[in-house]
Amino acid sequence: MDKKKHPHEDSIESLKTRLGHLEGKNRWYYSALELVSSLGEIHRNSNHLEDPVAIFRESSPLILRLASFETLALFLADPETSRFECRTCEPADRTGTVQEEVEQWIDNGTFAWALQQPQALWVEGMQTGHWYLQGLATRSTVLGMIVAHIPAGTGRPDGDASRILTIIAQHIAQAMENARLFRANRAQNRELEELVKKRTQALESKTDELETRIREINDFTYLASHDLREPLRKLTLFGDRLKSHLGKSIDKRSTDYMEIMTRSVKRLESQIDGLLNLSRITTQGRPIQKVSLNRTLEFAINELTLEIETTRGTIQHDPLPTLHADQEQMQQMFFHLLQNALLFQKKGVSPEIRVTAYRKENGFWVIGVHDNGIGIDLTQQDKIFKPFERLHSAGQYPGVGMGLSICRKIVERHGGTLRVESDPGKGASFFIELPEP
Repeated sequence: MDKKKHPHEDSIESLKTRLGHLEGKNRWYYSALELVSSLGEIHRNSNHLEDPVAIFRESSPLILRLASFETLALFLADPETSRFECRTCEPADRTGTVQEEVEQWIDNGTFAWALQQPQALWVEGMQTGHWYLQGLATRSTVLGMIVAHIPAGTGRPDGDASRILTIIAQHIAQAMENARLFRANRAQNRELEELVKKRTQALESKTDELETRIREINDFTYLASHDLREPLRKLTLFGDRLKSHLGKSIDKRSTDYMEIMTRSVKRLESQIDGLLNLSRITTQGRPIQKVSLNRTLEFAINELTLEIETTRGTIQHDPLPTLHADQEQMQQMFFHLLQNALLFQKKGVSPEIRVTAYRKENGFWVIGVHDNGIGIDLTQQDKIFKPFERLHSAGQYPGVGMGLSICRKIVERHGGTLRVESDPGKGASFFIELPEP
């Protein structure tokens, strides 16, 4: 007697079948998730790879886990010839076969068509089975093609597996493009480093040459001034002896000649001193340290006490900052600027000098030295900073024309600038800009 069939037996069997199918799917998806998650590790590894073949080989195990490919090859575009060349094939003895198939697809346009597709293309070839063509491209560059073969009787990857294969291909393409950009960037960096190296060497050579010339000029200046001083001393010495020898018998014309000679000697000595002072600013400057400009200004004022009393001049000043500077050179700078302001006074008008200070937003301090003197014509304002340039004769205003040249050289040594604003008859304002420490 037949055993009575359970009324829900068919439903149970159906559920078992469906459950088995779902369990299989679940295992596949779990495996697929493992594959996708492993892309991150491969991506990190491929970041250290520069060869596109090495990047492909790093990812090929994932491809083979998703599909039963018996042949897996990589074709890359040659940037110079635009031809596609087989760069690697597994197994290696299938390289010739794969190359023949690809050449056929190139000829009939299948290869170009596959490159344009976002998804892989399955095609038939001369060999039995199916060929898998997956383009490797970024938004801007076509890099190559993955070519794989499944023998006849072997199932092709389903839709989910195909989508994961496409993701892997995109990852490979991006890794290859990153490697290409990295190589290009490294090559550019090497070229830039080489260029910088050459220019640095050229600059160092020029700097050495310039320093040598500066030393030679300074040596020449020192020797020339020394050689010039010796005959000047003799002129002064023998002039004094001549005066003493002639005594009261010397006539007025001879006395005038002697006075002219004496003044000329003193003027030449002053010019030599100015030239030496100018050359020493950069070669014999003192160490840069914190300096109170108030103190350096007061020192210069004390040095000019006699001139201030003689001209009945007055000097007022704002509180001045403390900056990193050469104290002696700052004193020298203020001395020459104040001396000029006292010297070039209007006839019958006592000099009035004011020293101001304010800080700019860029961190520079602006020190102004303002006077009520004769002023300077706009067309002549560049000349006054050149050595030995004079706008007036020595008979009108004494001096050798070196003071402002020395001032500008000092300011430039401190990384600053010196300029003048003036109109004839309206006084002059000299502005020194110096960086804040």
